[in-house]
Amino acid sequence: GVTQVCLIVLGSNKGLCGPFNNDAGIKANQRIKELEQKLGEDQVNITVIGIGKRVKKSLNRQKIRFDSIIRALSEANSTAAEQLLEPFLLDYDEGVYDRGE
Repeated sequence: GVTQVCLIVLGSNKGLCGPFNNDAGIKANQRIKELEQKLGEDQVNITVIGIGKRVKKSLNRQKIRFDSIIRALSEANSTAAEQLLEPFLLDYDEGVYDRGE
């Protein structure tokens, strides 16, 4: 079964995104509760990674413990996205995580 989940929460580096960053934290909190209910709170370990400097505040507001915050991409293209996600994909391939969201 699934015991290790990596939840990646996307936000922005700047605060001009209206409720976007706040909503990211709220949605992350909802998803964590859903996963804990579905998989068993004592049975699953959820690693939360924030992408975007401003998402940190939202995760803190939701009282979500996170493992790290990574700057969001300054340039949106497939190469940059691949480089950003590569460490998580390698961890998944090596069995660190059973599931990524």
